[in-house]
Amino acid sequence: GGQTMRNKKNLTLSQLEPLCILRMLLRNFWLIVLAACIGYFSASAILTGDISRSYSSNATFVVTPQGGSYSSGISVAATSAESYAQLLGSDLMHRVVTASLNGKCDGTISANQIGDTNLIAVTVVSDTPADALLMMQALTEEYDALSTYISSSANLSVLNTPSLSTLVESAFNSRALTRNAALGCAVLMAAILIAIVLFTGTVQNTQAAKDLLDGKLLGTVPHEKGLSMWLKGPSRSNHRLNVTSATVSFDFAESIHRIAETFEQERAAGKTVFLLTSVSETEGKSTVALNVALSLAMKKTRVLFMDLDLRRPVQARNLGIKVPAEQELGAMLSHNATPAEILGNSIVYKDTTMHTLLSQKNYPNAAELIASRSLADLLLRAREYFDYIIIDLPPVGYFSEGEVMLDQADAAVLVVRQDVVPAAVINDCIDALQSGRAEFLGHILNDVNTLASASPTYGYGKYGYGSYRYGKYGYSAPRQNPGAQPQSENTDEFQEK
Repeated sequence: GGQTMRNKKNLTLSQLEPLCILRMLLRNFWLIVLAACIGYFSASAILTGDISRSYSSNATFVVTPQGGSYSSGISVAATSAESYAQLLGSDLMHRVVTASLNGKCDGTISANQIGDTNLIAVTVVSDTPADALLMMQALTEEYDALSTYISSSANLSVLNTPSLSTLVESAFNSRALTRNAALGCAVLMAAILIAIVLFTGTVQNTQAAKDLLDGKLLGTVPHEKGLSMWLKGPSRSNHRLNVTSATVSFDFAESIHRIAETFEQERAAGKTVFLLTSVSETEGKSTVALNVALSLAMKKTRVLFMDLDLRRPVQARNLGIKVPAEQELGAMLSHNATPAEILGNSIVYKDTTMHTLLSQKNYPNAAELIASRSLADLLLRAREYFDYIIIDLPPVGYFSEGEVMLDQADAAVLVVRQDVVPAAVINDCIDALQSGRAEFLGHILNDVNTLASASPTYGYGKYGYGSYRYGKYGYSAPRQNPGAQPQSENTDEFQEK
């Protein structure tokens, strides 16, 4: 049935969350910058091959008067300069120059009168600097033969030594093209990142969870604003997001309490042992499992909370508890302790009704310990004393422990973090959870953040615990003493009867 459902699921706009797209772009902004750099330097390299270079030799000629008054002579010289400029830049002058060089050099000659003065700027352009200089030298040597035909009242002479310069020419606007290439590559990379978000099929909002995932959506846990969206794994758990704390937001606390109500309903139907797991390691299943257990304990029910993620236990750190070596759940299972011994070493969290069985060390033989007879006997005995047994399991997508526990538990819940795992992969894990004796209750969408929720709609002061405490909603949180040390259950109630 699950496979048939998956074949009918199509991506729709209602299943997309714009913040997931923005988050993808921000997290991978370095890729966009890298793509822009690649585009810029690639365009620069291509355009460099299109650039042509030529060399020019420049000289200034001056026309001076012969005889007569100074003022009238200057006027005649300025008038003659226009004619001399036409001569120097003429085809005839070019043929004379190339003939004097035996045709070994080639280039262009241009001459222009400088304003209305008696000065003429002459430029020879050629493909090589040597040709440009040789042609200019030939011009300064051969112009006398032709200049006598222009004017008998003015003389033409070279004013300065010829200079040499390089001319760089391109058929394109290099600056605009390199800029556009960088922008185009950046936009292309951004489009690729957006496509990844759109087509990997992750669960981005509540509607997507309902449409894309098999099973029932049990609840949605919002992103807690006090936590950075970039934090994952152990660094995230160090923040100790705890529903009994007055610092958590109203939205977060209420979402946990609503989920806990589902567990109460299942308890009324005869279920006691609840497994919470996820597909991957970064979905917050440990945080959700712990807070559901705390929420149930806040109603004075007897709760046993077990951290069976023995390869990577984090709940002791989440609760701020230092577990003595002899009270570690992994160690007691390794030594085949009796159920009474294990339960007698359980640690009560502060002054709540929640008993905890935790570990701080990593246990490479976790699968063997979870499949042990000691754990099976422990669960049987614990059912006699506790209203709820909440178990934090390793991710079912990575490890096989979940398959063993499915036959010993009553119910299983999958925690799905927003925009992390593709829906198809999640549904495969749901199929695995549905194959055991435990009933698969559904999934919880965790750490949900949206553009709408990013605005400060619910603040600590106005809608937080300053105005709305748990007492109004039927919860009575005991006063916490932050300095209180966890206590072991030093009674005989877990002893063999």
